[in-house]
Amino acid sequence: MSDKPKFRVMKNGYDRFEVDSTIEFYEKEIRDLKMKLEICAIKLEQSTLIMDELRARYVNVRSILNNKELMAENVSKQALKEANEIIKSAQENADIIIREALAISSLILTDLSRLSGSVVDMKDDVKERINELYQYIEDFKLPELPNIKWLEEVENRMH
Repeated sequence: MSDKPKFRVMKNGYDRFEVDSTIEFYEKEIRDLKMKLEICAIKLEQSTLIMDELRARYVNVRSILNNKELMAENVSKQALKEANEIIKSAQENADIIIREALAISSLILTDLSRLSGSVVDMKDDVKERINELYQYIEDFKLPELPNIKWLEEVENRMH
């Protein structure tokens, strides 16, 4: 199309059939190009609509993603806060339990110390009483028993 058509020169001007043929060719080419242009315009419009729809979906998805990221961050912060509170509470409870255990241990040790002293005193007292009992047993004398023969004789007489 960039080449200029060259027509044969005739007696009264250019060859009319050649000019008509060239004009028909250009008219057909113009129609084809217009049709292609319309198709391209339609495709451009469709592509623009699709792009707008995709852009809207992208904005929506991005918004949802941002919301979810924000919610995840909030959940993470809340979980960390609650975990720290649980740890703090556990430490405080452990401190209370340890203090109570130490207080109870102190009371038990005090009672054991008193009992130990009492046991030593009781041990000495029991030892002294056992010694007295032993001495009493040693000093205890049984009376002499009568002769068994004498008893037998008395029994025989009674019968």
